[in-house]
Amino acid sequence: MKSDAVRLLRDALADALLPPPALLVSEWAQQNFQLSSEYSAATGHFEPYPYQTEPLDVLSPSNPADTIALMCAAQMMKTLIIMIFLGYVIDVDPGPALIVQPNKEDADSFSKERLAPMVNDVPCVAAKTVESKSRDSGNTILQKRFRGGSVSLTGAVSPRGLRRRSVRYLFLDEVDGYEETSDGDPISLAAARTSKFWNRKIILCSTPTIKGRSRIEKAFLDSDQRRYFVPCPECGELQTLEWRPAPDAGVRWGQIGEQYVAPEDAVYQCIGCKTLIPHYRKLEMLRAGEWRATNPAGKYPGFGISRLYAPDWSWGRIVTDPMEGFLAAKDDAARMQTFKNNVLAEVYQQDSESLDWEKLMSRCIDSPYRMGQVPQGAAFLTAGVDVQKSWLEGYVWGWGRNRQRWLIDHWRIEGDPFGQVVWDDLGAKVASVYRRMDGAELNISKFAVDTGHATNEVYQFARQHGAGRVLAVDGRARGAALVGFPTMVDVTIRGRKIANGCKLWPVNVSMAKSELYGLLSRERPKADEPLPPGWVHFPADAPEEFFRQLTAERLVPRVVKGFRRYEWQKDSSQRNEALDCYDYARAGAFIEGFDRAADEDWDYLEGRVAGGMAVSRPAPQAPPQQAQRTSPPPARRVQRSDFMRSFIG
Repeated sequence: MKSDAVRLLRDALADALLPPPALLVSEWAQQNFQLSSEYSAATGHFEPYPYQTEPLDVLSPSNPADTIALMCAAQMMKTLIIMIFLGYVIDVDPGPALIVQPNKEDADSFSKERLAPMVNDVPCVAAKTVESKSRDSGNTILQKRFRGGSVSLTGAVSPRGLRRRSVRYLFLDEVDGYEETSDGDPISLAAARTSKFWNRKIILCSTPTIKGRSRIEKAFLDSDQRRYFVPCPECGELQTLEWRPAPDAGVRWGQIGEQYVAPEDAVYQCIGCKTLIPHYRKLEMLRAGEWRATNPAGKYPGFGISRLYAPDWSWGRIVTDPMEGFLAAKDDAARMQTFKNNVLAEVYQQDSESLDWEKLMSRCIDSPYRMGQVPQGAAFLTAGVDVQKSWLEGYVWGWGRNRQRWLIDHWRIEGDPFGQVVWDDLGAKVASVYRRMDGAELNISKFAVDTGHATNEVYQFARQHGAGRVLAVDGRARGAALVGFPTMVDVTIRGRKIANGCKLWPVNVSMAKSELYGLLSRERPKADEPLPPGWVHFPADAPEEFFRQLTAERLVPRVVKGFRRYEWQKDSSQRNEALDCYDYARAGAFIEGFDRAADEDWDYLEGRVAGGMAVSRPAPQAPPQQAQRTSPPPARRVQRSDFMRSFIG
């Protein structure tokens, strides 16, 4: 009896210490996995399509890759791979796992409609899953325990759910549906939970969405970008199945040479020999196909595949399907996006107002000034400041006659915006003076600082330097004017507003961006032609990063409650501080009177500056009683003096 107990203990310890069997995930799936009628059209024993084997096997413990990206068409393989690998984890190589869905409702649905049927239908998984009990708080819809581990489900919008505990296995499903959380990027937050495991596995998968905003596209571009190459059954040339415009190779129908092919019988034309391949030969091509990395220097394995490879979807069905087919989508932008995303597994390039940063940068070639210098035409300066979590970013712009504008300077102040040091350094920038090419000295007449971060610190800075000189601004998507009526921030203990206290200025950043992009889209005039109104000048040494940031957003259409609206959206891979700072500097110019100035105002201002007198804002003084007007001034005079008051008091 004693020897039997020792043997049992020894065997139990051996099972705990020995590595998992050298069983590939695809081999385990063929031996054990069952397709459920609750989530699959095909039911019964699982037999993988040829293109499904390799993505499963890179998840095996014997493969060193710790991350895999799947950019797939809808209903191809991404959810199936998650379910198979989760079953493998429970049965063969247990550990803590986390499944992240776009939101809690999706997590609930995934647990009920996918996870629960899989556990019930795969005997070896069911045997190792702890039976749910009504009073067992450790086994709920969003948490399932199994022998040696557990799997939790959460929504990407829940920062708490993404940082609750360490996990070895991380399943990031439909990542293009994730939204930013209050704590930052949900993918990064979730990935940080796996840092303690040397043998972790992370799966990112999704159908792609909008170009520049698609998370799965970014993940795929960072990968080795594997594509499934199949041979032509006639000439043997390896190629990827792609949707190409006629008359190129690809899916073809209609009149092809002397042959007519009905849309429902669409064929695939070989890129090499131009043979027309019927759908019934697709499976033959798939069996002879192979995954090839098109970016061997990628960080991890990535797989991209469209529905053109699906054996149960003929090329004719892809053309004619009344809900998802090409013919049903070709004249409808919204349905065309769905076709590209869900069928072709491609990002959709929306119609938008965007700019070519390289074309803009070419303006620097013959620029007569450099960063930090003030060209002759600039009559006054304003600055826009963006407050980030660990630095302040600032750009100085010059403004002149004929609505022209110049990039003058850029600086970045590193440090915590909740400390005092960065604000002391910014105060020195407020006091800075620039010398124009004719010798005139100009200071920065308006300093517009964003209040989106460290709001109270911005208010305090504005109070210290004068609310008329330093403007606390709030960028908004809408408004009747570029700058709206300010809100009084400071109040007395009785709730009354303090007349000379800090003000918050609302800035219509959408209007500022639309104006800027409209001006930047103009073609450069010929050498003998004058510059058009509103021309934007850049210094000869303006860096590439500035132009990338200035053009980081685009105006894209969205359908909201049946109405088509436009909104500015940022490329997820690019920063945009230069554009934000321009918006704020432009708001400062608006408040200064840039949009209201007449020719007489510019004559006076340019003459004053050319005489060597610095443009500054003297401390306001109360006018003597006898100087008060007894009758209203002429309209032109009021307009001019409003603009000049910022400079001459």
